[in-house]
This record gives sequence, structure tokens and C-alpha cells, in this order.
Amino acid sequence: IFTMALSSIISFVMITFFMDKLGAEKYGVWIIIGSIFAYRQMISMGLNSSVNRHIPVELARANFENIKKVICTSIYYYSFLSLLIAVVTVVFYFKFNDWFSISSEYLDHSKSAIAISGICFCLAMPLQVCSAVLSGLQKFGVMNVIIVGTLITRTLILVFFLNYEYGLLVMAFSFGLNELLSRIFELLYLMKTFPHISISSKYFDFKLLKEMMVYGMNTLLYTIGAVIIYKISDVLIGIFLNTSLVAKFYVATAATMFLAQLLQVFTRVIKPAVSDLDARGEHKKLHEVAILSQKYILILLVPSVFFFLLFAEQFLVTWIGDDFTRVEMKELATVLSILIIGHCIRLSQHGNFLVLVGIGEHKVFGVVTMVTA
Repeated sequence: IFTMALSSIISFVMITFFMDKLGAEKYGVWIIIGSIFAYRQMISMGLNSSVNRHIPVELARANFENIKKVICTSIYYYSFLSLLIAVVTVVFYFKFNDWFSISSEYLDHSKSAIAISGICFCLAMPLQVCSAVLSGLQKFGVMNVIIVGTLITRTLILVFFLNYEYGLLVMAFSFGLNELLSRIFELLYLMKTFPHISISSKYFDFKLLKEMMVYGMNTLLYTIGAVIIYKISDVLIGIFLNTSLVAKFYVATAATMFLAQLLQVFTRVIKPAVSDLDARGEHKKLHEVAILSQKYILILLVPSVFFFLLFAEQFLVTWIGDDFTRVEMKELATVLSILIIGHCIRLSQHGNFLVLVGIGEHKVFGVVTMVTA
């Protein structure tokens, strides 16, 4: 919990640093690049969620052969997705200037940042399964060490090198390598934990893949809906308006995203725990987990909503400072107040979503989120 909270806090604080070092227009370009690549989560078909459930279930049954099949099958599938990301990167690279209004002085660095980010994500995609496996094994201590180490390294690199003119390239290298190195470290630990893991084709199970994708489809709907809700505005503003306004809108939405990240931090252990309890048939404890998670989520959300409704403008002035005019601050405060209500209504059911995901009965949340988006 501490690690993910630290990551969310650093990401939130760094927004003002990025605005100061990159400027609104250049930072808006980077937000668009990040938003486009965020859609890579859609092509995973929710497989990570399925892996995250299968691992504790098979572990509870001491079925290590099936664990090998789950891991190997997922690696093969994610390797295929890596090729799709490569195609998306090439298209994005050549069409970026046609789709978005980018100043000519930033165009070359923008396209280079797209190429760097795409290459890193392509290399990291086959290893995406490692996070899901470690989470399913509830190896959160190991994951926390990896996250903190790469996060601190990335932050130091950004603070040092953003003082130079190659801002977008530094951003792409830092975030791309952070993703890649995190997955590599997770893979090394996973190989130590399960030394007999093999990527031999004999462990690839197409029937298992279809089963996992059916389960993951409901999570996919929820993921697609969440990505659209949080990212589509940045893309549309970049297409129809300009990148400076992308950065301004992102600042207004940052508080809602920070709140959502904190909520995910405190609830990330619910799903694997519920899967384990469900596999063991301990339904009474499962019910207790559902009630407690909903209680603590509301304890976090309700005061947050009232705070931002009452002090949105004062919060933005204190946080951003002199980067915007008084009129712009009032507009951003209005946007923040509107967004915080809608997002908190959706987030209030996040605990129930995780419980239903853990027992494989989360279709309604996926459909509702997708329709909302």
C-alpha cells in the first residue's frame, strides 16, 4: 500500500514540475502520447485479470502443472500483442501530425518520443504476465521493492535531465525504460520462484486461453470504459483544439485521477484474497471482506468529494501557483467540481467490482462502465 501510495503522490506532485520545465504546449504533447499508448490495455482482452484469478485458485489446489500452462499461454498471447503494438506505433508515428495540431518546433521530438515509447512497450508486453502472476501469488513485497526502485530512478532522471532541451525524449526514455525494467525484474524473481517454468509450446493451451479470455472479457469491458473515461478527453482536445488546452484539462482532472489511484492502492489486495477464499469455499469470510471494503472506500470518498466541492479553486491555486490566470483557475475549478462528483459515484462501487471479479461474476460492471464511457 505504501509503495503504490508513494507512486501516486510522486506522479501527482511531478505534474507541476512537468508544467514548469516543459510548458503547457509540450506537456500537452506528452499527455497525448501517453493517452494513446494507454489504449494498449484494450488489446490484452483482460487477460491479466484472468491470470490474477487463475494463479491463486490453482495454487490453492496445488496444481503446479496448470500454473505453468497459465503462464506459458499468457506469454505467447502477449508476444502476439507486442506485434500489434509495433504496428500501432508505426501508424501513430507517421500520422501524428495529421491527427493533432503540433507546432513544427516540437514535431521531430514528438515523433521520436512515440518511437521510443512504442519500442519499450513492445519489449515489455510479453512480460506483462509477470505482474499478474506475482499479484496472484500475493508477492506484494517483491513488487513493492521493484516499483520503488524503478520509480525513484525514473524520478531522479527526470529531475536531472528535464533541465535540458530534449524534454520529450527524456520523458519517453524515462517512462518507457521504467516499464521495461520493472517487467524484467519481475521476470527474474518469477523464474527464481518457479524455476521449472517453460515457454515450450507443449505448455501452450489454446482451450485454456479461450477460457481465460472469456473470463477476462468482462474485465476488458470495465478496463476499456475506464480508459475511455480518463483518456478520451485528452485525445479529443488534442485533435479539435490544441495541446496547451490538453495540459490545462489534465491539471483539472489530476485530482480525480489521484483519488482513483489511491483507492486502487488500498483495494488492490481484495481480488486475489477473494479468489483464494472463493476457491476454499470460505464464503462467510468473503462476505465480510465485501462489507469492509465498501465501508472503507466510502470513508475515503465522501470527505474527498466535499473537500473538492468546497475548496476546488483554493486547492488549484495552492498546487499550481502562478501557471494560470485567475480566470483560468476558476474554469479549472469548475471542471474539477463537475468531474469529482461523477468519478466518485463510479469509484464508490470499486470494492464491489473487485469482489465480483474475484469470484468471476463481474459482467454487469463491465457493461455499465462501457455504456457510461
